[in-house]
Amino acid sequence: MASLIKSVDNFITNQVKEVRIAFNLTQKELSREINDNPESNFVSSVENNETTTCYSDHHLNVFATFFNALASTMTDNELEERGLKRNYSLIDFYPDCPIEEKLVEKDIKFIPNRLKASGALFILIESKDDFLIDWHNSMEFADYCNTKFNKNWTRDIFNGTLAYAHKKGVLDRESDDSPRYKLRKE
Repeated sequence: MASLIKSVDNFITNQVKEVRIAFNLTQKELSREINDNPESNFVSSVENNETTTCYSDHHLNVFATFFNALASTMTDNELEERGLKRNYSLIDFYPDCPIEEKLVEKDIKFIPNRLKASGALFILIESKDDFLIDWHNSMEFADYCNTKFNKNWTRDIFNGTLAYAHKKGVLDRESDDSPRYKLRKE
């Protein structure tokens, strides 16, 4: 059974998770921004529906600063493709309008209608989806993600995303002249 938390805390946690995924960050990578211990996974605790752990304004401010640093290394097109902003502040994680302040069952999830191709790929990688065991090209990635996330992406959208995941060391490329990728073995 999910834990009970304030409705605004539930909203904030979902907002942070959405941005985390769009930046292709793991829970541990984001956790390191608030705790130098490489074994710490505070973000995992916050995103776990079975805990009452929530973010503070301090955490949100640290995340906003970190997200701004990451955004400064990206082009406007990259930011737009991922649904990201150039500048964040802690207020970006709060609702635009007041919401009813009540206890709700913690329900941390990703909002699919705002999912971009890079976020979809990151969800597959983070969950170690079986699709990633075999070699696939960008068209196969688009087809699979369209079915899994109920989208209508083209292969072109995945070309840069796959190349970036390869550059980051998350995906293997079959060869320099092959556009086929699979999950890198740990």
